[in-house]
Amino acid sequence: MTRTFIVISLGFALSGVGIAQSKVATEPSLQETLLWMHNFSRDHGSLYEGDRIRISNLFSSKGCKASVEVLFPNARVTKTSTKKRTVNLKLEDLNPKVTLQSSANDAVVEVYLERNDTQLKIHETMEYGDGGKLDAWVASETLYFDSRESAVQFARALSRSITLCAGIASKENPAGQAPEPL
Repeated sequence: MTRTFIVISLGFALSGVGIAQSKVATEPSLQETLLWMHNFSRDHGSLYEGDRIRISNLFSSKGCKASVEVLFPNARVTKTSTKKRTVNLKLEDLNPKVTLQSSANDAVVEVYLERNDTQLKIHETMEYGDGGKLDAWVASETLYFDSRESAVQFARALSRSITLCAGIASKENPAGQAPEPL
């Protein structure tokens, strides 16, 4: 009788391990999450004005180094009208508490992200309607989406990616040495 009880207990313990392992395995990997973010921003990363796209953004990445290309398709051909903005990000440097900002009627919903240390280290290049360019360094960035639901989904994935990249960076640099510049 004692042997039967031990075998049954061991069987339950092993099946519990299998259940715990399967829960962990269902979480998407960092690469899967980043690919999803790219595809999702391509499909939903637009701000509309009526039926016209006012702003669109496309997220892409190579590991924890990401970029966002923000297009202004209706920009005028002038030296003060922004046509395109390209933003380079190191995800591990961002605050995982990504926030949403919206207008009173949710006509405009933005995903707002910022650096952990608020230093001006996010590099962006602005291209103007007349072909001129300007390099700038900022501490925060805004992404635009077609609905509140889309913005919430993207913000959750972005927050998860930031957290995963911060964990990778701390493992690669356990002594706390200064990271390489962008």
